Amino acid sequence: MKLILNVLKKWLPAALVMGFIYSLSSVTGPEINNAGLGNDNIHIIGHFFMYLILCFAFFRATGNIVSSILLTIIFGFT
Repeated sequence: MKLILNVLKKWLPAALVMGFIYSLSSVTGPEINNAGLGNDNIHIIGHFFMYLILCFAFFRATGNIVSSILLTIIFGFT
């Protein structure tokens, strides 16, 4: 039981961030424009910060910067 809680403690933040990114990726262009977020600069900055947060969450889970960067890149390609 302690092992499961330890794994959840490490990986749950990364899983939540991945779920959040995945859910935002389903938002269509017209919905983004209606929300006033149709500017490309906002998209680029938003992607940068969300994937930076994901990379930190992976680092927290793995303790290895190379692994966290690699996992973030792999998630970005999916």
